[in-house]
Amino acid sequence: MYRSLKPTALYLAMTCASGLLTYAPLPLQAAEAQQFTIPAGPLGPALTRFGEQTGLRLIMPSELVQNVQTQGLQGQYETNAGLNRLLEGSGLRATISGDTAVIEPGPQTGVLELNSTSISGKADEAITEGTGSYTQTGPSSSATGLALTLRETPQSLTVTTRQKIEDFNLQTIVDVIEQTPGVNTYTVDSERIQFESRGFNVNNIQYDGISIPISIGYAAGDLQSNTAIYEHIDVIKGSDGLMLGQGRPGASINMIRKKPTREFKGHITASAGSWDTYRSELDLSAPLTQSGNIRGRLVASYRDANSYLDYYEKKDKAFYGVLEVDLTQNTLWTMGADYDDHDPTGSNWSGLVQTNANGEFVKMPRSKNIATRWSSWPQQSNSFFSSLEHNFENGWSAKINYERRFSSYDAQMAGSPSGTLQADGTGLKMWVVGYEGENKQDSFSFKLDGKYFFLDREHSLVVGGNVSLLRFESITTYPSEGMTTSWGQTDLANYFTGINNWPYPTSGYDIVSNHPKETTRQRGLYFANRFSLNDDLAIILGSRVSDYRYRSASTEGYFYSEAQSETGVLTPYAGAVYDLTNNFSFYVSYTSIFEPQSNKNLQGTVLAPMEGDNYEAGIKGEFFDGRLNASLAYFRIEQDNYAISTGELGPDGGTAYEAADGVITKGYEFEVSGELASGWQVQGGYTHRVARRQDKKIVTENPENTFKLNTTYTLQGALHGMTIGAGARWRDKTWTNNFVADSYWLLDAMARYQINKNLSGSLNVSNLLDEKSYRLYSSYYTWEEPRRITASVRWDF
Repeated sequence: MYRSLKPTALYLAMTCASGLLTYAPLPLQAAEAQQFTIPAGPLGPALTRFGEQTGLRLIMPSELVQNVQTQGLQGQYETNAGLNRLLEGSGLRATISGDTAVIEPGPQTGVLELNSTSISGKADEAITEGTGSYTQTGPSSSATGLALTLRETPQSLTVTTRQKIEDFNLQTIVDVIEQTPGVNTYTVDSERIQFESRGFNVNNIQYDGISIPISIGYAAGDLQSNTAIYEHIDVIKGSDGLMLGQGRPGASINMIRKKPTREFKGHITASAGSWDTYRSELDLSAPLTQSGNIRGRLVASYRDANSYLDYYEKKDKAFYGVLEVDLTQNTLWTMGADYDDHDPTGSNWSGLVQTNANGEFVKMPRSKNIATRWSSWPQQSNSFFSSLEHNFENGWSAKINYERRFSSYDAQMAGSPSGTLQADGTGLKMWVVGYEGENKQDSFSFKLDGKYFFLDREHSLVVGGNVSLLRFESITTYPSEGMTTSWGQTDLANYFTGINNWPYPTSGYDIVSNHPKETTRQRGLYFANRFSLNDDLAIILGSRVSDYRYRSASTEGYFYSEAQSETGVLTPYAGAVYDLTNNFSFYVSYTSIFEPQSNKNLQGTVLAPMEGDNYEAGIKGEFFDGRLNASLAYFRIEQDNYAISTGELGPDGGTAYEAADGVITKGYEFEVSGELASGWQVQGGYTHRVARRQDKKIVTENPENTFKLNTTYTLQGALHGMTIGAGARWRDKTWTNNFVADSYWLLDAMARYQINKNLSGSLNVSNLLDEKSYRLYSSYYTWEEPRRITASVRWDF
């Protein structure tokens, strides 16, 4: 049965011949625990790295580890325990004698008997948790529906792994996007932050592939998501119209929830930081039956935080539970629920006014909060989800998903000064308005995918579809007493004095100005076929047919009753990947753009859908068996019906827009993620883009050039329990209304010490040099958060 026995050294020579770095074996330390950071992926390379670090000589048949995966090894282990952990679930066992270990098939009883009942089909999303890696070595289906690696995907795809989230204390989705190459944020107020990529706002958030539209006008919790719930976060650059039916060409964000594990594990984290910020987190996962065919996971998080802004504070709660059941050897049922609650006080409704009547910059303290002490914008979101997946004997799989998501807000605000500021602080009015609303969305999707042979080659096919119904209802109110003007506006006596002591209206918010109800129905069918033409060239051809229907009405008749309907909208997709060498591939892709809009013009009518074309070409590199990935991309986006702000307010009090044709955005970006050397993780990138209409630059309030880099290094030898890291973020200058915000750098730092196998302590510092810079939005600006320090301890079970 075994024709050859090859030691690890020979395997290393074969698999790393094209590598750029080499590793020297360390002396064997059989009894002493060592720190390991071996990512999930192919078992062969993982064993190679284990042998190098421990000095253990591994002997195994080469064919025994082919096409076998491992969950990796992260943390402190003795040699024997670490090797067993690395082999867990592989069906293999190790026999250690001295400095030699023989790898061979395990027995067909006991643990392997449990493994034989597990789902054997391929995974759409690779697990990053526990790998210690800043890249995803396994597949992702976020871009095309096909389970492809980063190199196989003919589109830019950025993955923020669980390890990076924990290293840099990224507690919310906003924190993640701040550190993600090619994506920017700009602050509207204390509760609303907009994401932007390639010059376009991101208006869809996905939860395990289920899309939820987001609106900057009515923040309802989706942009406050707590990362304790998520395993990793994908950002798909460019149009994602094949999967969503709404091809906003900037980016789409897909948040992948954590999954239960087959062994008991968990952690407790407690942290304290600047401005009396305290946070705790509990994460427990375990099999619920002896065989492990039923598994569960529970996550809870709580944060109580003040702020660098005067009298602003927030309490956040998050809960998540998920259950997996192996109904049969090939059928998996998953169900779960999550809940996010955000309760702030002192919420402001805008940044600081940029200029006065003379065009001079109005510099205010970083702590200045233009809001009343009682202003508040609570937000809640929760969802229930369930899926059923079956893996057929021929390797094909079918999956159906259902999700019910509910989000709401109840804001009673006073602020958002508007007008022309005079030198004595007069000339402005402030809004005193209440917003209450809720979103309810039901989503259903299905997918069938697998591989087939044609002309003696293996190809991949996915066919799927989704249906969603979104119902949105809101009420806008304002006080009947205390208003010196109408429609919820009143004169602001002195901008510089502020409005923090302005009293709550004696009448309350008792006048209803409008009560719109909106319904959005979407459905679509899609397919994507990956043809393997030869060993080096693969092309992906796909298409989607979508129906879209929007209805809006007001019980007060304030809005015009309106409707939008699009039927049979075709969204084609084409891509090709050509392997230039063992490490480099060239790719191209094209997709059309179709984006229904919620933006309205001065008359209160919703703009027609945005349409256009999205082109991308680039080179991708993959090194060290996928542990390091790099990409260089060029993109061009041509668009009509692009929404441009008029600078005025529409009938509903929101910003009014006009539709513009002939908008062209082009640029390039470079990105690298993964392991540069043993223990050295990195993710970073540089992005350049310019958006023009009739040779005039637009979207200038977001930077045209950005650079982001995060890196950590785990020390070896006597300091093997110490990890140190740093981050850098650079934003080019931006401008609005002829007012310029200069470019600036932000630096971050972190350190973690693994005290023992279970206990670790961390220190994170953001804005290390306390840079005093600001960002622009409309006619306002907001300061960057000052230096923030967080200390935390973590206990792993």
